[in-house]
Amino acid sequence: MGLSMMVSYMLPEIHEQVESVGITMDMICADHLLTLSANTLPLNAVVRLWDVALMEGSAALLASFLALLQLYLPEAVAKARAARPNGLEAPMMADVTTYFRELVRAGASRDIDEVMYLSLKFVPLLRGEGKFLELLRSTAEGIVCAKG
Repeated sequence: MGLSMMVSYMLPEIHEQVESVGITMDMICADHLLTLSANTLPLNAVVRLWDVALMEGSAALLASFLALLQLYLPEAVAKARAARPNGLEAPMMADVTTYFRELVRAGASRDIDEVMYLSLKFVPLLRGEGKFLELLRSTAEGIVCAKG
């Protein structure tokens, strides 16, 4: 839920696309976050990401995931929609996640400078230097109060 809220706040257009195809964030972030992207990205991109993560902390890992979403998810959704037979409106979730992984693997090495640039733009927001943490706390408090 927190990752979805983060994407909805920082990348609302991406969040809208994710919601439109019924994907949950855990479906597309697991490879990146659980393996520190070693399973997803080519070695030269992994080394650059790990350098930034060592300098900037764990916020850099989330920031790099946001950067990858921003760069590759719209194309993954478009490819999945184009691959659907006529008459079927919504792309399959598995198609979108597969295309996303393929685009990340193919593009991250070529686009690593852009990935790092976008990641470093997100890091201050994830550290709480913006209003994101306040929004997350107030939303979480609202959910707890509603369930309580």
